[in-house]
Amino acid sequence: MVDPEKQLQRQFDHAKTIFEQDCEEFRSLNGFLWQIPVIVSTLTGGLWFGVTKIGDDSIVKPAMFFLAGMVNLTFIVVLWRLRKGVMESLLDRIHEYQGRPRSGGRYTMIRMFTALLAVSSFISFIAFIRELPTFLKTIVGAFAWLSCHAS
Repeated sequence: MVDPEKQLQRQFDHAKTIFEQDCEEFRSLNGFLWQIPVIVSTLTGGLWFGVTKIGDDSIVKPAMFFLAGMVNLTFIVVLWRLRKGVMESLLDRIHEYQGRPRSGGRYTMIRMFTALLAVSSFISFIAFIRELPTFLKTIVGAFAWLSCHAS
């Protein structure tokens, strides 16, 4: 026969271990959440700076603008997935263990990061569209050269 007091202590220790692990995981994910905007803005800034070092007739210039726009859009999804998808369930479990009711988050910082990344993406795509004629002219010229020299 199992001692009920030992059984309760074992259940408490198990729940406490899970709670502590959830808190550690949340802290770690929160660190990632705050690093993502810095990493993305550094990447976008690097791509934009790189564009200034490339000649005007380069095919790479519009590709870099397009890449910068796509990176920003992708990381908007990553931010929301991390915060609302992964971290939200951890917060629910943490509050459940503590026996406290939990009100839903307002996601103020995520909304601000999203707005900044969206603006950055929009600017990148506008720059890509502006460079598109040069890009297409270069592609058409390359195909024309290949068709003349292919035979």
